[in-house]
Amino acid sequence: MSYNLSPSCRRVIQSHQASHRVMFDVKLKPVRTTLDLEDDVLAIVRQLAQQRESTIGHVVSDLIRQAVATKSHENVRNGVILFSPKPGAPKPTLALVNELRD
Repeated sequence: MSYNLSPSCRRVIQSHQASHRVMFDVKLKPVRTTLDLEDDVLAIVRQLAQQRESTIGHVVSDLIRQAVATKSHENVRNGVILFSPKPGAPKPTLALVNELRD
């Protein structure tokens, strides 16, 4: 597989081949696409873009990155996140669980 790399990028790769480290100095350009946003979501994004003095595209990109970023949870058991109760909160009973489940 061959890539169309700049000479500076090729030099970086060649200088690091001995240590098996490969570094790329590649700047990705934004991709233009069309999103079908509901009116209320578009209004929120427009407001955020105005507050941040940014574009709608940048705001949407930032929000998507935040949404998909993995968050580390300290209490995980069998892949399920365990939440800590608020101080002084009563412990749930089986009757309460069954009531909320129904």
